[in-house]
Amino acid sequence: MGTLTKCSQFCVRDQRCIGIELCQIRNDLFQCRICCEWKKIGSNYYNDQLGCKYLEMEDKAEENMAVAAVLSSLYGSQYKSAFAVDGVTECGKHSLPHSKAETSPWLRIDLTNTTSVSQVLVYNRRDCCGHRFHDVSVNVNVPESVQSFSCGFFPGPASNGDRLLFLCENGAVGESVTIIMNDRNGQKSYLHVCEVEVFGKR
Repeated sequence: MGTLTKCSQFCVRDQRCIGIELCQIRNDLFQCRICCEWKKIGSNYYNDQLGCKYLEMEDKAEENMAVAAVLSSLYGSQYKSAFAVDGVTECGKHSLPHSKAETSPWLRIDLTNTTSVSQVLVYNRRDCCGHRFHDVSVNVNVPESVQSFSCGFFPGPASNGDRLLFLCENGAVGESVTIIMNDRNGQKSYLHVCEVEVFGKR
């Protein structure tokens, strides 16, 4: 797939994206300027966002680097954290990770090792309750450090079956990705998704 095509895909049918800018840094490395930090795939939904992100795109395929998952709590024994990275993107009621109702629940996706992360793709559950995915921050975590890199904030609410693509800032390198709901005033929420894919390079 050509780099220009790959870059422009972020803006297709998305009114938040007002344009793209592509610069060639060397023969196999391009920098792409995208004017959004997240988008719903296959949807005309849009929401105003400020600022743009620069993405570096090498001419080689990126891999899904997610290998394990940990949820802040489990709603029940059948709702396993591992379902978040089992490769199944259309989940049944009892085949997805599901937290208890708590303040700021989180899901951590562990990667194969230290990884340069470019994108995080979240598959929302399809059967019900998709609106519960809201006020979510996605970050790449640096091991043994308080430092993290942002992949965006999604105000939501999402809908059943949404696929949400988060674009990480350049230089986002870490060993895990955290998805956290930012609850206010002690509010409690459930966190559940169907699948999380983390794309990057070792």
